[in-house]
Amino acid sequence: MTPTTIVTIGFEGHSALPLHDGFARYAGAVPVDRRAFTRDLLTTDEGRAEIAAALSGADALLVSGVHDPVEASALCEIAAGPKAVVPVMPNTADVLGLARLGDFDAGSPRAEAAYRLVAAAAPDPLPPHAATVLGALGRLGPLVPEEAGDLRRLAQIVSSFHQLTAENVAVGVAALVHVLRPDAQDDPGWPEPVRQHGFWHPDTGVVETWTPATTKPGAGRVLLTCYPTQVTSGNDAHLRALVAALEQHGLDVVGWLGTLDQDGDLQAVTRVPDIDVCVNATGFTLSGAHGQPNVAFDVRFLAERDTPHFAVVPLFHQSVQQWRESPVGLAPRSVAMQIAIPELEGGVLSLVHAGRDEDGDALTGVKEHIRRIAETVARTVALSRMPAADKRVAFVVFSYPPDRGSVGSAAHLDVWASLHRTLLRLRDSGYTVDVPDTPEDLLGLAVTSDGGGVRSATAIADHYPAARYHRAAREEVERVSRFWGPPPGELDTDGVSIGIRGVRLGNVFIGVQPSHGYEGDPMALLFTPDASPSHSFTAFYTWLHHEFDPHALVHVGTHGALEFMPGAQAGLKPEDWPSLLVGTVPHFYLYCINNPSEGTIAKRRSNATLVSYLTPPLDNAGLYGVLSDLGDEIRDARAITASGGDITPRMDAIDALAAEAELRVGHPHDPHARLAALQSAVDEIEQTLIPLGMHVVDRGISASEAGATLRACADYPRPERRLPALTEALETALTEGAAITDLPPDDPGRLAVEAALDAVVGAVLDDGPAPELPVPPSVRDGWIGFLTEMRDLLQDNDEVGALLHALDGGFVRPGPGGEPSRRMETLPTGRNLHALDPQRVPTPTAMLRGAAMAEKLLEEARARTGAYPETVAIVVWGIDNVKNGGETVAQILALLGVEPLPDAAGRVERFRLIPLAELGRPRIDVVATLSGIFRDIFPTTITLLDRAFRAVAAADEPDEWNHLRAHARAQSARLGLSLDQAATRLWSTPPGQYGTGVNHVVDASAWDERGDLAEVYLRRMGHAWGADALGERREDLLRASLATASVTFHSIDSAENSIGDVDHYYEYLGGLTAAVAHTAGREPDVLVADGYQARPKLRTLTETMNLEARTRLLNPRWYEAQLAHGYQGVHAVTVRLENTFGMQATTGAVEEWVFTAAAHTYLFDDDLRTRMQESNPLAVLRFANRLAEARDRGLWTPSTDDSQHLDELVEHLDAVAEGVA
Repeated sequence: MTPTTIVTIGFEGHSALPLHDGFARYAGAVPVDRRAFTRDLLTTDEGRAEIAAALSGADALLVSGVHDPVEASALCEIAAGPKAVVPVMPNTADVLGLARLGDFDAGSPRAEAAYRLVAAAAPDPLPPHAATVLGALGRLGPLVPEEAGDLRRLAQIVSSFHQLTAENVAVGVAALVHVLRPDAQDDPGWPEPVRQHGFWHPDTGVVETWTPATTKPGAGRVLLTCYPTQVTSGNDAHLRALVAALEQHGLDVVGWLGTLDQDGDLQAVTRVPDIDVCVNATGFTLSGAHGQPNVAFDVRFLAERDTPHFAVVPLFHQSVQQWRESPVGLAPRSVAMQIAIPELEGGVLSLVHAGRDEDGDALTGVKEHIRRIAETVARTVALSRMPAADKRVAFVVFSYPPDRGSVGSAAHLDVWASLHRTLLRLRDSGYTVDVPDTPEDLLGLAVTSDGGGVRSATAIADHYPAARYHRAAREEVERVSRFWGPPPGELDTDGVSIGIRGVRLGNVFIGVQPSHGYEGDPMALLFTPDASPSHSFTAFYTWLHHEFDPHALVHVGTHGALEFMPGAQAGLKPEDWPSLLVGTVPHFYLYCINNPSEGTIAKRRSNATLVSYLTPPLDNAGLYGVLSDLGDEIRDARAITASGGDITPRMDAIDALAAEAELRVGHPHDPHARLAALQSAVDEIEQTLIPLGMHVVDRGISASEAGATLRACADYPRPERRLPALTEALETALTEGAAITDLPPDDPGRLAVEAALDAVVGAVLDDGPAPELPVPPSVRDGWIGFLTEMRDLLQDNDEVGALLHALDGGFVRPGPGGEPSRRMETLPTGRNLHALDPQRVPTPTAMLRGAAMAEKLLEEARARTGAYPETVAIVVWGIDNVKNGGETVAQILALLGVEPLPDAAGRVERFRLIPLAELGRPRIDVVATLSGIFRDIFPTTITLLDRAFRAVAAADEPDEWNHLRAHARAQSARLGLSLDQAATRLWSTPPGQYGTGVNHVVDASAWDERGDLAEVYLRRMGHAWGADALGERREDLLRASLATASVTFHSIDSAENSIGDVDHYYEYLGGLTAAVAHTAGREPDVLVADGYQARPKLRTLTETMNLEARTRLLNPRWYEAQLAHGYQGVHAVTVRLENTFGMQATTGAVEEWVFTAAAHTYLFDDDLRTRMQESNPLAVLRFANRLAEARDRGLWTPSTDDSQHLDELVEHLDAVAEGVA
């Protein structure tokens, strides 16, 4: 008899084994020939051709799990052949629309009547639409009425695969053959229903009610949520192994099938008492449906029970073998659903615990990770039961650059004051800890004078013999030795042992994380694929585990190097360094609230629960020195103008002050225009928001400090409260809608708006009566309420309390990161930071703002050259796109002339090419250079962008109207690539590696000329990313693409993290600019936006660096607030100078007066330099050495006297550091 040919696509992961066994179990009269394909084949030309050939001769198609739009589109193009198409959820609506069986065709108008019949018969409300009805067939089953015809037959088949067991699969196959060959195959009836919920244990199977296990008194209880069909189909060996591993630690395991809110059985779970930890092994959220998680309920459930949530990962899109061999780890398509979404409900410990074994299709456990999961759970439970006096806690602080006055460095955090507060709270809570009297005393224990000068060395807590280290971690030591040579290595060693830096205070150890080793030979580390952490680094964590043996590990401040060590990006493998070095000790990480992106990397790669801390208060930069004098003169001159007087006599004095302040505004022959321009420049400096000092944990922002933050809040609309931006509402009433930032500082309307805003903020700060405003009372009162709530949230936080709660084994509530002024929901701090759902990027607001910035950028570039740029090279970071919902992503799409199209749930998987007539300008080529953070957090966004680039390149449009297509065609011909390959425009570092490396080379002074830095950038960033490229090296295409660029661009992410705060700005924007100049042979225009502002401004990089210097580096208001924090404040000042140097080295955009003013402000002022030396002499020496290097490299040309003075100071400071001065 002729067999029936059935093609299956998908059914991977846990579905593979029951599908395989079910087809084997089928024993119908008609033989069946099954041809199975995985979904990923739909994304390649060869794979599509293979599937299309199979479908052309097939009788039926069974498909499940095609929810990627690229895969869905490809399938829809080739699925016309089979008589029957049976889509089994989950699938996209397009794939569901392919459904056909007998006389039913999902796309036929006749199907509408059948949908209405099914919707009417459903027990719960069901819209009578194709996608909703077809998506519900599996659970409706026999409820579909006979009158629905072959749609009922389709439900019979679909429910057979929905109720997934081998027996039911055999029923489904027989039912399908019956429809196709009714004369030869009998109707097998409906599948046997299987349990989709209930309690489960390997010893009892699935039961309705829970019975307490007989365990030791005080044993911990673990709720283990499982994917139902894995158990009901018998494909559960991995779950049995996990239960056994947990029970080996004496834990009582309560297994639960499915989600917690399924079929009304919520109460069955909530009645289980005393749950210590929830281990979610489903791969999804704890409740809700596919694509519709119920995050709010899950957070309440966990918080009410104070239950930490470990969201471990089963592989759905890879086999175990594919995962182990993949350089990226977990498949990018899995990251959003299986890691990012569970993180929204506090999920941590995203270790891969199981996946399909290619040899037999059964799910198999990852033994190393099952052991780690069980041990981590047991150790977390132990925290809740152990007396505080017995707990040992290891705190790890950072020191970069190492041994140069940087011990305890962290973004916006006074580490030593914060640690001191934490130690006091630990002591008060019963921990055994010796607390020094003051933060300075604590610092003095960790940073000593053993190097000769004051605070010249880091304390050594122990000398760890190399032989003992080798015995403790033999496999790891041998891996490290392949790169670094045999132990003890070259760092932190006396040749026999390795120095463990830190200090022990009773049961608390404060350790200083060792260097990665970049300061020695950065090029070797950057360009060796199998580079490992140094012996010093590995020995430090080995010593922690084997010698100190902590019950908890706490990393302090944003951020260290551990989470950026080599390994997979997400879903790390057992041998990957970050997870391996953390081990199974419960890990907590104090992390800055404004950096959820890098915090996400720490969470995913080092299994950390984050505890957020606040940023310092913001305030206006104000004016000082000659700028203050200039401001006074300008105000006097404007008053003369207002009274009709002549300002000409005053302009000489104003011009002289402007020249002294290095302010150049043009208009040499028009004094009124020059005065107005100077007034705007001075006003911009005065009004720029800057952070003041550093945060100390548990210290809120008082009402007296909160004014600028509250004022900034008023610039943003609050749609969740139906409030327009208060600033815009006042502008509508008082300036006829004109933005006050576009008006002169003394414009009456602007002054009226600013006075009204000041009145509102003043009323909130003083608890005074609401002022009269020219806006509706509901707007005024709504804003008063909002700002009052914000004031209170800023004042009150309990960050140490949250950390102590975590150390007691409690649940740390999740919370988003960002700037409080833009997102109130970031407060309170002390929460487990998370990123966002990358599938919903860009958001609607981001689309609007990104498109507006794209047009502003093009207009600025055209104003400079008279034409649109052909190519813009853009830096794309994770930090700002997490906080703003993907504004840079939207900007790229807008430059391409592409409109993103969100679906009803807000997911952005589709787009359209805006017709050229509608666009009204050429499509711009964009070279998008991605940080490793963005690459890891936004895998689905990368796929979206890559598809957009390729679609634009494929559009049949004239070259002069489609620069991407024109360039891709030329590059295709020159490099021997297909047009599709030549359209690659997404570039980053190799998988599991982070940073361009330019900063490390600059810091180590390991370069001769700017072209060397460009080459470092090109070699590190020459790795293509996209739908079919996961970091493949294509450096020649990157070079060719950058050679066409005439503009480079970056958006500053926040007022707290300005362009001089961190070296990442110059390693990315500076490195990119150097690479463009190097490949194109010409300097690009370098543009920067303050994208965090409600109304972003676009400036040149030189303008930005000048503003940066005037408002921060040279501003007493800024540096005195830093220096108030002593040792760490001096380090912060030096870091800003070093980053200014780095930007000059890579771009040449820093005007020389900045370095001259820095030398005179900090070094040539004896009083200030002496104050800094007393706190941190090594950092002051770094400052002086970097200025000397700028001079020696020709980046700064000081006067002869200044140069000589600098040399004398370098010699003196070196002697001070060595203790001989």
